[in-house]
Amino acid sequence: MKLPFFKKTERIEKIPLGPELIGLQDIIAPSSIETRQNFLRLGERFSKSFFIFSYPRYLSTGWLSPVINLKYPMDISFHIHPVRSEEVLKKLRKKITEVQAEMMEKEEKGLIRDPILETAYQDIETLRDTLQTARERVFSFGLYLTIYTDNQKDLRKIETILRSIFESRLIYIRPALFRQKEGFISCSPYGLDQIAVHTTMNTAPLSSVFPFISSDLSANEGILYGINMHNNSLVLFDRFTLENANMTTFGKAGSGKSLTKEANVLCNINSGIRLTKIGTLVESLIKKYGAVPVDKEMEGVLFPPDVKVYSFNKNLEGEWSRVTMAARKVAPKTFYKFKTRSGREVTTTGDHNMLVLKNGEVIAAKSSEIKEGEFIPLPRSVFDTKKYLIYFNLLELLKNSKNIYVKGAGDLILENYKILKNVKINPCFDCYLYKYRDGRVIPLKYSRQILNHLKISLTDPVLKKLEVVSKNGQRKYFQNIVFPINQEFLKIVGYITAEGTVREEVIMITNNSPEVLQDIDFSLKKLRVPFYYGNRGIIIASRVFVEIINALGGKEKSKQKKVLPFIFNIEKEKIAQYLSAYFEGDGGVEEYSVTAVSKSKQLISEISYLLYYFGIIGRISKIRKKATNSNWKRKRVYYKLSITGQDNLRKFVENINFISQRKRKQLSEVSRKEGNTNVDLIPGLKPVFQKIYQLFPPLFWHLPEIIEWKNGKRNPSPQHLKRVIEKIERRIQNFKDKIFTYEILSELPELSEIIQSGKNDRGLNRQLWQTLGQSWRVVKNENVKPGSTNAFKIIEVVNGKSYSLPEIKKTLYSGFQGMDLQVKHYNQSLQSALVARPESNTSYEIIQKSAQFVWQNYQNILINKIPQVEKKLTQLKSLANSDLFWDPIVKIQKIKNKKEKYVYDLTVDNEVFLAGEGGMFVHNSYAVKLEILRYLMQGVDIIIIDPENEYRFLSDAVGGSYFGISLT
Repeated sequence: MKLPFFKKTERIEKIPLGPELIGLQDIIAPSSIETRQNFLRLGERFSKSFFIFSYPRYLSTGWLSPVINLKYPMDISFHIHPVRSEEVLKKLRKKITEVQAEMMEKEEKGLIRDPILETAYQDIETLRDTLQTARERVFSFGLYLTIYTDNQKDLRKIETILRSIFESRLIYIRPALFRQKEGFISCSPYGLDQIAVHTTMNTAPLSSVFPFISSDLSANEGILYGINMHNNSLVLFDRFTLENANMTTFGKAGSGKSLTKEANVLCNINSGIRLTKIGTLVESLIKKYGAVPVDKEMEGVLFPPDVKVYSFNKNLEGEWSRVTMAARKVAPKTFYKFKTRSGREVTTTGDHNMLVLKNGEVIAAKSSEIKEGEFIPLPRSVFDTKKYLIYFNLLELLKNSKNIYVKGAGDLILENYKILKNVKINPCFDCYLYKYRDGRVIPLKYSRQILNHLKISLTDPVLKKLEVVSKNGQRKYFQNIVFPINQEFLKIVGYITAEGTVREEVIMITNNSPEVLQDIDFSLKKLRVPFYYGNRGIIIASRVFVEIINALGGKEKSKQKKVLPFIFNIEKEKIAQYLSAYFEGDGGVEEYSVTAVSKSKQLISEISYLLYYFGIIGRISKIRKKATNSNWKRKRVYYKLSITGQDNLRKFVENINFISQRKRKQLSEVSRKEGNTNVDLIPGLKPVFQKIYQLFPPLFWHLPEIIEWKNGKRNPSPQHLKRVIEKIERRIQNFKDKIFTYEILSELPELSEIIQSGKNDRGLNRQLWQTLGQSWRVVKNENVKPGSTNAFKIIEVVNGKSYSLPEIKKTLYSGFQGMDLQVKHYNQSLQSALVARPESNTSYEIIQKSAQFVWQNYQNILINKIPQVEKKLTQLKSLANSDLFWDPIVKIQKIKNKKEKYVYDLTVDNEVFLAGEGGMFVHNSYAVKLEILRYLMQGVDIIIIDPENEYRFLSDAVGGSYFGISLT
């Protein structure tokens, strides 16, 4: 008998157990995966997925850029599903029929037009037209995001930021509740769309997303092309890693933008700082280095060595800038002459660029397009180069002078007598060589010839004992060949500039002030210069000193007087002595100003340049008056330099001042008055203040000057603007510091999530029954919306966080007030709860939604508006701290070219340089042609698209080819 339960069992083979093999997937995979309704836990990390379900009518390019540029880790994916055009057209036809029927029905009833229906009708018609002509396609589009953090708190924080960014653009997102796994897979590179939340889009708005557009272009290596003006990030890119490494540059040609030859320019050549005519400068460089043709009409010197001009950089700070090209061009038939309120003048060609201030930015505009009333920049000060001229070598300075001799060269000739007597140096003087050996004074010209033959440098120490004398040579007055540029010498030069007359053998300084005569007396004795008193002043009778002044350029009549060129290249303290003496002679104190009057326009212009060294801005005017040193009754033209404004007067007192006590006292009384400038202002800021006020008005509450500036009633001074900017920056920082206050509002969870968590967890459910009793049953079954008191108890049990309702209300009210949000417009019952009944048990739903509203507005302001305000403030701060003074144009004169053959210009690294009568900043030529030449010199091939036919001559000059391609 066979019983089934006695059946013999089969032996099961034992499988030996060993260590499990670990593959790559095991290493990559997290230690665990936990799926919750609104997030995933991947090991120690948390992730949360979202989908976008609503878009506005218009999508601008780069709308996703703020999200892409967030510093938080995130995956973004989009899924595009093409839709057949015939199906879309069929649905559109049905839809447009419905819309049109509804519009007709409303019209028949006499109702007012519905703009929403009309807009929908137009959009449908436009889309139908583009689809029927195959200019557009329609797609079903889904955009998903997955964020990653280390804790749930950061998840909520990033979610709030995302909501704020998107909702400020009328784009709305939702978390993928109960579908977090599908959301994670949809954002992973599987190509699977498991969420399937789509929006129908045509090609145009879809193109704003693809590819992911960002304002950043930064790589780990490559070439630094510049700074991104949108977010101040570096533009780093290695184009040579691409298959095609060519580069396209868009720019203006910039040829022919020039000044007339008489325009002054302050330059720094290797020999030092000097003020010269631009025509003289360019012609001398062309003569020395030769000219390179740039186009048919322009030629110049590329990269002249050691030539700089005074300029300002992108931060509006003054500095010396390298000249990269000095050019001349055939002069046009018409010039434009500009005159400013401070009396400065410059004459340019019609296409030369002048600098003007518009909407808070310094821009370049063509001369022919500039209007009266626009403002151009002047320097507030000019910085020297710290390489000063401290002495003259009289052997060099007086090389062309007559009847000047060298004393003390006997020992040098004796030492080299055997060599010198056997050579011919100068037949006129060689025969007297033995007398020169015995100590006779030597003609300066012959002494230079001897030194040249002996190859002795003029700076050789063996010459330090030589002296320069007049023909007599036996008198006690002589000058060492190393003539120091000291304060006494500068004073005498200042007096000569003001009241001196330089003749062939003497210099007369006319003045009857005992203090001035005493000062001149003291200075001349210190310089060992002979003089005597005349009827109207002091007469300098030293032949050597007269020749020194002549060699320095001081022998000019009153109408041609000028500042001696070397003065621009000496220390400020010495320049101050020169100016003090000059103003003592030609100047004085009027009611509210220090003035100086001269017949020489050039002298007044150059004195105004010197005043820049001390941060003083003078005003130049043309006047008519009777001469004080003649019986001529007819009024003559003079030029007046005025120093006005308390700031300028105090700088004059501190750095320059007068010589005589009488004028010092007058100036002291004038400079003590309280200053209130209506001249030193920053104009044209109305649009800037309108913009920042519109961005966030509460920042500017209780700042009445902002309203005046915004409305254009007044312009701020730099000092006032700096003070206001500091106040605004403190307010911005206070607003930023409130993030910890308002962050509490963002932490208030949605009630449904908390209730769901309490229901699903037995332990929490039990605690909630113990805490709330039957109230928990009502809330759990969603029979009633709980008040904040019970809601906060539920949150404390579920999340372990406790909140104070009065504190929450206080924070809410502070947020509404501080961000100019109207509570009554948001929710009238909330206004009563916050203001009239702060202790009342307000509905949690109202509190939570208003908290999210305040937090989202705070984030929107913090992320989107505050950076814009700060950017504008940076612009304003740059203007307030700049080294620029703004001078309005009062006259523009169009004049004919009668005799000018060439006009001149400089190309400068900073693109601006100081020029003109009195000194103003002008823009240089655009350097596109210069850059082309630079690359051609390096062997780079260049293709130029030239619609204006400007580059044909350059092409021929470098052996290129020119193709005349016409589309007609």
